[in-house]
Amino acid sequence: MKRFLSGALTAGILALSAPSHAIQIDLNFNFDPNIDPALANDARQGFEKAARFWETRLKDDTTIILDVGFAPLAPNVIGQTGSSSAVVNYSVFRDALAADQTSGKDKVAVQNLVQDDSLSFFTNTLGTFDGGPGISFDSAGNSVFSTIDNTALDVNTANLKALGFTGLDGVVDGSVTFNSDFEFDFNRSDGIDANAFDFIGVAAHEIGHALGFVSGVDFVDQFTGAGPTAEFVRDVVEDPANADFFRALLGLPADAVITRDILANVNIFEIVNAVFNVPDNFNAVFSPMDLFRFSDLSFDGQGNFLGFDLTSHLGINGPLTFDDFDTQFANRTDIPFFSFDGGKTQIAPFSSGSFNGGFQFQFPDGTIIDLGGSQASHLIEVFGVISPFGIMDPTAGRGEQVDISAIDLAVFDVIGFDIPLPATVLFLGLGLIGFGATQRRRQGHQAA
Repeated sequence: MKRFLSGALTAGILALSAPSHAIQIDLNFNFDPNIDPALANDARQGFEKAARFWETRLKDDTTIILDVGFAPLAPNVIGQTGSSSAVVNYSVFRDALAADQTSGKDKVAVQNLVQDDSLSFFTNTLGTFDGGPGISFDSAGNSVFSTIDNTALDVNTANLKALGFTGLDGVVDGSVTFNSDFEFDFNRSDGIDANAFDFIGVAAHEIGHALGFVSGVDFVDQFTGAGPTAEFVRDVVEDPANADFFRALLGLPADAVITRDILANVNIFEIVNAVFNVPDNFNAVFSPMDLFRFSDLSFDGQGNFLGFDLTSHLGINGPLTFDDFDTQFANRTDIPFFSFDGGKTQIAPFSSGSFNGGFQFQFPDGTIIDLGGSQASHLIEVFGVISPFGIMDPTAGRGEQVDISAIDLAVFDVIGFDIPLPATVLFLGLGLIGFGATQRRRQGHQAA
């Protein structure tokens, strides 16, 4: 559920909490009553241990509330997750980060935040109605109805609580349901069974999304190019019954024929807002994590900042090779990457979208294959070639134990959570094991 923090609430929302001590994650259990009691008890304890993963690593003095479930789901769907969020003016959120500096990373991140109250970014806005991947990356992709996607962020309520925003007591910050038909290993002390998934690690990954490891690029990916909702939007705008509405919206003559060629130069957000009747004050798309998402697109030839890379696309500079993995993607700045010093240092690459993202891979013999994309609310998929960058990696396999890395914690640190001990980030070198699933309002992840 998205909320809008408006007027007086936004103005007064920086009444920040006292110095933080330890985050508390309260779980509301909603299990299928027909599940074997012993299995349900294992799942309950697994969720509690996953919550403790984060409680021992985050020191914010607040309470996060999550609904958790364990029930049969669709085949091949390991779980599904959703997050509550609120629309917050960027300037208000920036000031909250500035008031909550508790680490060296925080200080560097705040020093490099955009000081203007309006954000510039590259995203799939124009030329995305032809059905192919979105490849037209125009900056400042704001709607004609409102510029709120440039001046406001869509922020998980858990993230806001960590920053001391008021008025959120009792708000349920997310929901996680796991498929009880899957084989899970609930005991990490002796490793993970070869035919089972690490329940505690997977649950910790999902809780990470609810806490704030999310990207608005998943919205872009959904609504543009090859995204599933993009085709629906295209059908709506091409329906003759809607022609008068879109002629008026686009300022076209009364006899103009609405075609995809005409729409190729129309901002995607303008059309989406019209089709779905999105209120102006709910039109924030991008998240706090997107303030730290850069690539080559972000800078001109002299290194001047142009905008964040909030695109969903294929790698721009050709196929990946084994060398890219061996060097931890250090030479592939065409791929969106996490950086908290204004894009100067590439820490770890992000995924670029399930529908328009992904890459081609070239083997030493020249053979090229397509690699599917993963939701942008993750670190990049490493396809088993190297160790994943962290628990927020998009995939995990049976028999694989997943753990939180320093890179995961660095992201949470700079978006507003407090880390109790210094978490050293070895630039492009550190990463443990990761899992994957979901997007904001996430559909279930298909297990590999």
